[in-house]
Amino acid sequence: MLMDIVRIKCDIFPKAKYRLYINNQQRYYFVTTRYSEDECIELIKDRIKDYSYTERSYYKITKVKDGREINIKTGKI
Repeated sequence: MLMDIVRIKCDIFPKAKYRLYINNQQRYYFVTTRYSEDECIELIKDRIKDYSYTERSYYKITKVKDGREINIKTGKI
């Protein structure tokens, strides 16, 4: 019995690590080669909703690529 092997192309984009900081504490991160930067920002924005605080909270989304950390987005929760 022959089976067709379906290959999924995962290395579409260069490897990058995305981090979510809330009040300067890292709360969430993931590494991807499959999603674009815009898609990654949307994925992390969905995670921000999980952290609801009564006090003023600030978030920062960063991208680590080639050992350099780049701020992508900041804001208030």
